[in-house]
Amino acid sequence: MWDRVTPEEGQQREKELQMSDDLFKALMDGGATMARHDGTRESAINVIRDLLHRNNTVAQIVRELVIEKKSLLDTEAGMELQNEVRIVLQKHQEDLQILEDEIREAKLQSDKRAEEEAAADRRKALEDISKLHRELEKLGNTCGTDVRCVGGLYTC
Repeated sequence: MWDRVTPEEGQQREKELQMSDDLFKALMDGGATMARHDGTRESAINVIRDLLHRNNTVAQIVRELVIEKKSLLDTEAGMELQNEVRIVLQKHQEDLQILEDEIREAKLQSDKRAEEEAAADRRKALEDISKLHRELEKLGNTCGTDVRCVGGLYTC
């Protein structure tokens, strides 16, 4: 609503948005930028053009989706996201194996407290693995097969 405020008021409000912890500060600290849109078609095109020139990833996704008519999952970004989820899933599976070993060791040493802590951590790891499993399913799981549980581990 740039047409409803003076340039000074607009700049002050913009600065407040950028600096406010409960608004845009975290985004700005993470590298986000703000762009002004005055409600015109030209302004919207300028914002989009700026985004495309600043971020090759956005331009690539647009090219893949619009020109190459790929599904989102078949874009490089979609495949990278699926790969990242699989990497995190593998890490959780490794952690789960360590926790299983800790539980066995605690049982051997009759250490109930250590066994209960490891069992609680194991339950949390299984919850995390289950969440990642659901995320892969939501992403369409393009690894060619279903994600499945084999021996307590989720795999493609």
